Amino acid sequence: MPVGRASAELMRQLLVGRPETWATLASDPRSLARRLYRQAGWRKIGTSHLPWGPAMDLPVLPSPVEA
Repeated sequence: MPVGRASAELMRQLLVGRPETWATLASDPRSLARRLYRQAGWRKIGTSHLPWGPAMDLPVLPSPVEA
C-alpha cells in the first residue's frame, strides 16, 4: 500500500467510532501533507491567524467515520 493511502487509512481508523460531528485539524499550508488530507476527504473551511506562528489551514472531515 502506498504511503499516502496508508496514512489516510490510519487517520480513518483513528476516527472510527468518534461521536463528534466533525473532525478538525490545523495544517501548515506549506506542508506536503495538504494533498494527503484532500485525498482522505478533508476540506478546508478557513485559515487561522495567530501572532506566534504562520497562518494555518483549518480542514474538517465529516464524522462519524464508520468501520
